[in-house]
Amino acid sequence: MKVLKLFVIVSIVIIALPNLSFAGGPCGCYCGIYLPAPCSDDACKQACGWKGGTSAPAAPAYDYEAERQRLWEAQQQRQREVQEQQRMEEEAAKQRQVEFEQNKENALKSMKDITEGELNIKSADTGDFGLKDIDNKEKGNFGLKELEDKKTVKDKKMVETRQKGWQKALGCAIQEVYSRAESLGPDGISFAQDLRNEMTRVFNEAGQPVEDKNDVNVVSLKLDRQLSVGGGSNEKQFYVEVAVHSKGNGEVVVDVQSYFSKSQGKKDKQENLQSILVLNKYGKVIKGDKSATVNACLAH
Repeated sequence: MKVLKLFVIVSIVIIALPNLSFAGGPCGCYCGIYLPAPCSDDACKQACGWKGGTSAPAAPAYDYEAERQRLWEAQQQRQREVQEQQRMEEEAAKQRQVEFEQNKENALKSMKDITEGELNIKSADTGDFGLKDIDNKEKGNFGLKELEDKKTVKDKKMVETRQKGWQKALGCAIQEVYSRAESLGPDGISFAQDLRNEMTRVFNEAGQPVEDKNDVNVVSLKLDRQLSVGGGSNEKQFYVEVAVHSKGNGEVVVDVQSYFSKSQGKKDKQENLQSILVLNKYGKVIKGDKSATVNACLAH
């Protein structure tokens, strides 16, 4: 039994000897060679014939040429991308221009249709939107001259319609005054004739268009006559005031005020007449203060 234990111990020592080193004693290398102490890894490598060297491999040198080539290629790629972006933007701009021209042509055609429908005008050549007889410069303005001419005609007709409207309103209102004055005898007849002469100016000058929408053009007259009655101190008065207001929004206001004192056969009775008529830009009476006589006149 003691012999067996001794054998085991000796075997362990023999197996461990290559990896053990003792202070001051030889040391074993991985290849089985023993070197005197102190020993090192480099000494073992040399003793065992290792050819790899003891220092780490050097890092590769920086390749400047390869880096320059890489940067140049990146720059070329960027230029190609910029050129492609510019090309795409130019194509998009051309497409937008084509769409704009098409929309412009459609809008012109719609305006032409509307104008012809309102004024009952037929185009001489529908193939070029009625621009056949207009030179190239006018065609470049998309037929605006023709449209402006048609608008001028339309505006002129509106002005004429409005003028006829307020003149009729003024005529109806002042006719009531003429009739009242003439019913008062020779003096009233004379007064009515003088009033007619004065009214000629009003009819000619009133109702002019006003450019500024906040402005008002007023044409007026005032005729006042006092006459003695029977050679005494009593007086007879004939008074008429007329005003026509033309407003910037196209409305016209006709205002006729009159006063007659001591009507024939109706001693000491005062007579007043009043007509205030408001007409829109189309010459239609939209509101007013008027008598039944004036209202009947307007209805004709």
